[in-house]
Amino acid sequence: MIELLGLKEHLGKRIDQLSGGQKQRAALARTMVMKPKILLLDEPLSALDGVIKESIKDRIRTIAREYNLTTIIVTHDPEEALTLSNRVLILEKGGIAQYGKPDEIIHHPNNEFVQKFILNQLEIKKNNIYRLFGADFENAGGQITA
Repeated sequence: MIELLGLKEHLGKRIDQLSGGQKQRAALARTMVMKPKILLLDEPLSALDGVIKESIKDRIRTIAREYNLTTIIVTHDPEEALTLSNRVLILEKGGIAQYGKPDEIIHHPNNEFVQKFILNQLEIKKNNIYRLFGADFENAGGQITA
């Protein structure tokens, strides 16, 4: 578990010497020692940078599959939810707005709230990319060039 979560080089450190992302991974490793049947993760990727976030998403999937865990992830990031999960539950004012597979939610949103929630988040991410790369990104057909 230590190797899977990329913590081997940090074994000699105290918890206060770890970054936020390393602390989250250490907490996950400690939890897995107890051999849970259900894993509840509350914003597990929020303290991680983009590259590490993608790596940890893969590791969470691997852990859930290898240990046959039902994994519930609470997040406010629709991209994270839709790319990490095989089922997504979207809440609106404490009620269920939609529950289904990611592709069902993307292609067949139940209502305007779900559609706007997904599209607004994706629009924000797209705008951030354009802001960073500007015309170079647009001229490259939406592909980042070196």
